[in-house]
Amino acid sequence: MVNPFAHPRTLVSDFTVAEQLLKYQLLRVLKPRFWRPSPCVVMHPMGKADGGYTQVERRAFREMALGAGASQVFLWIGRPLTDAELLARKPPSGEGEWE
Repeated sequence: MVNPFAHPRTLVSDFTVAEQLLKYQLLRVLKPRFWRPSPCVVMHPMGKADGGYTQVERRAFREMALGAGASQVFLWIGRPLTDAELLARKPPSGEGEWE
């Protein structure tokens, strides 16, 4: 089994496999139907970022979600969000980054 998120220097080691894994998870949640809406996805990298995430890492997560079928992608860097914060699309002010 390949873990596309296991690499010592970066959060994504295999972009293609990571995108396919995300696509599979979205299909499981949305159930295959004749008409399926494109979801709004919030990506929350959970790895350690001592100096912050690079522009390449941020773009990789955004492109992964778009390639998996998302209509909109938000990247949240900070503490885990509550369900209410995710549904309202209102992150706490001053606690993290919302792109």
